[in-house]
Amino acid sequence: HSGKTDDIDVVLNYVMSNCNYKKILIAGFSLGGNIILKYSGEKSANVPSIIKGFAGISVPCDLTAASGNLNKISNRIYLKRFLRTLKQKIRQKKIIFPDSSLTITSINKVKDFKDFDNLYTAPAHGFLDASDYWKKSSSINFLSGIRVPSYLLNAIDDPFLPPACYPFKEAKENPNFFFEAPKYGGHVGFGYGLNSKHGYYHEKKVIDFFKKLV
Repeated sequence: HSGKTDDIDVVLNYVMSNCNYKKILIAGFSLGGNIILKYSGEKSANVPSIIKGFAGISVPCDLTAASGNLNKISNRIYLKRFLRTLKQKIRQKKIIFPDSSLTITSINKVKDFKDFDNLYTAPAHGFLDASDYWKKSSSINFLSGIRVPSYLLNAIDDPFLPPACYPFKEAKENPNFFFEAPKYGGHVGFGYGLNSKHGYYHEKKVIDFFKKLV
């Protein structure tokens, strides 16, 4: 789920035990970005010393606000697409685990992320309900604890992100957290133009940020 930072621990422990890396840099996109920023702030000074930096791109760092934003009429096409794939996945869960409390009727009644997270995500992962899950998993609540240099890039015109996902205040108060909010970029769409040969703006910014750390 969107705040499951112990997954990162599993991967890092494997990498540190089996690979000969001397430095690790971690980047995450959208919900993946939420997880890594939460990890950075949650671990704080206990982040393994081999990790030199984090970068998040187009991150819904306030899950409560972002979930509400997706209910806007302008975002309905995205919401329906997300829910279609999520509902397909939990229908498969029902087949694999026929004794679960999920029913085809309850799955079909899901109309938004709150319905989905109340029905499946929260109970499956030990949260009280969707609101409890969103609050405890939002990286916005952990940014003040960041001690390893961490960068966030959220475009102002990102259709998925409400004002709560632009942590200017947190960046100002924490010298280890760097936030940039360009006017354009959409949701992970930081192109220089259709015919540009310069790659993508977010790639350049993340690489430049990481180069300063290593």
